[in-house]
Amino acid sequence: MKIYLSSTLDDLRDYRAGVMDALRKDGHVVVDSYLATPQPTLQQCVDDVRGCDIYVGVFAWRYGWLPPGQSQSITELEYRAALDAGKPRLIFLRPRKGWPGEYFEEDSEAHAHIVKLRQELGDGTAQTSNQFSDPSDLALKVSQALHEQERRQAGAGEAVRREQAAGRGNSLMEPSAPPHPQRLACGLLLLGVRGSDDAALQRLRDAMPPAWHCQARAWTPESDAELATLDALAARARSVALLLSPASLARLQASAAGAELMRWLGERLGGAFVLNAGVDAAALPPAWPVRRVLPVAQWLASPAGSLGGELADLQAALPADELDLDDEALVGLACTTIAMTAAEARALADAPEQVRDRLGADAYAYFQDVTARLAGAGSDWTARYGAQRGQWRPFGARSADELLADAVTRLNSQPFLARQEHAALAGNRVRLRPYPFDPLRLQEGMPAASAYEAARARGCLVLIDELSMLHPDLRPYASMFVSDANVSVATLSPLDPAATALDKLVSVAGPFNVGALVDRFGSKLDPRCELSINSSARLRRWLRLAIPETLAVTDAQAADPERRAAFKRLAFGAP
Repeated sequence: MKIYLSSTLDDLRDYRAGVMDALRKDGHVVVDSYLATPQPTLQQCVDDVRGCDIYVGVFAWRYGWLPPGQSQSITELEYRAALDAGKPRLIFLRPRKGWPGEYFEEDSEAHAHIVKLRQELGDGTAQTSNQFSDPSDLALKVSQALHEQERRQAGAGEAVRREQAAGRGNSLMEPSAPPHPQRLACGLLLLGVRGSDDAALQRLRDAMPPAWHCQARAWTPESDAELATLDALAARARSVALLLSPASLARLQASAAGAELMRWLGERLGGAFVLNAGVDAAALPPAWPVRRVLPVAQWLASPAGSLGGELADLQAALPADELDLDDEALVGLACTTIAMTAAEARALADAPEQVRDRLGADAYAYFQDVTARLAGAGSDWTARYGAQRGQWRPFGARSADELLADAVTRLNSQPFLARQEHAALAGNRVRLRPYPFDPLRLQEGMPAASAYEAARARGCLVLIDELSMLHPDLRPYASMFVSDANVSVATLSPLDPAATALDKLVSVAGPFNVGALVDRFGSKLDPRCELSINSSARLRRWLRLAIPETLAVTDAQAADPERRAAFKRLAFGAP
C-alpha cells in the first residue's frame, strides 16, 4: 500500500525514520514530503495525501510550520486533507510525560493549537488513536495497525469478491480471495522526474484505462534517498514506463541515481518503456534497458481531455500479455543466485591459497577436496560458471536461472495443488523478480543495500553454490541472505554424493558455518533451509515447497524493531 506519513520534523526525526524503515520492509510505499522539490511544499503534501491509500499521523507536542498565508500548520493541513478525502487514518499520540522539554512549543498560540488538535485527534469521533513511547514502540504499533487495517478491508470486501467470482469473473484489483501481500497490484507504473515532468506525468496517469490500475511517481534523481521506495513500487508493478522530456533526460544522465534506477528496472522487470516527450531517441544511453520508445509529445501538446493519436497508439503498443489484466492475480517472487562468475572462479583457481589465508584450514581442505574430485572426473570446475551469476550450471547443461524459471512455470501450470501449497499461493500465479547478487552494491550505505534488505524482509528465495561460499569476497555477503529468517535458501553441491558428510559440513568448524545457516538447518529444522542438494530432481522437489512458502512469509518479523540488530548479529557477529 501507499502510506502517507505525517508528523512534525525535528522533534520526531528518529521516530519517522523507524516507522519508514519498518513500513518499507513490510513492502509498503512510504511518501515523505520533506524532500527538496521545486513544487510548493503545501500543494505537494496535499496532493500526496490524496494519492495515498492510508494516512498515518504521528503527533507529539509541536504544532509545526505554518505555510505562507495559512492559519493552520502544514501538519494539520495534511490531516485535514486526509479527512476531506475520506482516507483511512491511523493516529498516534505521544503522551506528555517524559517528553523532552525542548520539544514543547514555546509560543503560547502554537501551544494552544497543538493542544486543541490533539484533543480532536484523540476523542474517538473521527478515528481511533493510539499512544506510543519510543521509536521502536511506534514502529511496531504502526505496523500492527496497518496489518489490522488490511485485515478489516479484506473482510469487508469478501461478499463483493464472492459476487464477482460467481458472476463476471475477477480482474486485477478484484481477486476472489484477500489480496496476497506480494500481489502485483499495479498494471503500469509511470515514473517521471520531479520538477520537470510533474504535470505531464499526472495527465498521462489520468488518461490511462482504469483497468490498468496505473500508479504515477515523480522522483528526484539528484538524490538516492528515494531509490528504495522506487524499488518497492517496481516490486508491485507488472510493467514500468518512464516519461522523458529533454530536461528530465539531462537530469537523469547527470545523476548516479538515474543510472542505478535504470539498472534496477532492467533487473526486476526486463526493462522499461520510454514515453518520449520530445527527446532525441538516439540520445538515450545504450546501456539503458529500453524496451520500446513511444512518442507522447504531440498528445501532451494537445488540449486536455483529447483522445486518440499518440495516446491510442501507446495504449495499443503496451503488451496485453505482460500486463495480464485478465489474470486473477499475479505475485512477485524476489530471488537471487549466489555463485561465482567465470572470472572470479578462474581467479580463485589460480590462487586457491586465499581460501586458507582468509577462511581457515578447514574451509581450504574442503575446497581442495571438492575441486580435486571434480578434476579427477575430468571436469574443469571453473567451466560451470558464466559471465552472470545466474548462468552458473550446478548439475550440467541448465543454468540456475533456467532451473528456477522452469520450477515457476511448472507451479503456474499445475491445475491442482496440494492443500498447503494452495493455501500459500491463494490461487495466484508467480512472476520472478530478480535481485542479482552483487557484493559492491550490498555494502552498507550503498543505494541498493536498503532495497535488498527490504526484499529479504518481504521474503526472498536464494540458491547458493557451495563452492562459491568458499570465495573469500563472496562469503560475507552470502551471510546476509542465509541469516534472514524470511529468506528461503538452498545450497547446491557440485558432487553426487557430496564430498563430505553433511554432519561435518554443518559443524561449528565446518565450511557451511555461515551466518545462521547451521542454526536454521540443524537446530531449528527450518524446511525452507536445505543443504547439499545434488541433483535437479531434488532441487525441483525443494522449489515446489519453497516457492509457495516464501510467498507466504508473514510481515510480522519484518516489522520487529529489533530485527535489524538481530540480523546483523547473525550475519556478521556485530554487537
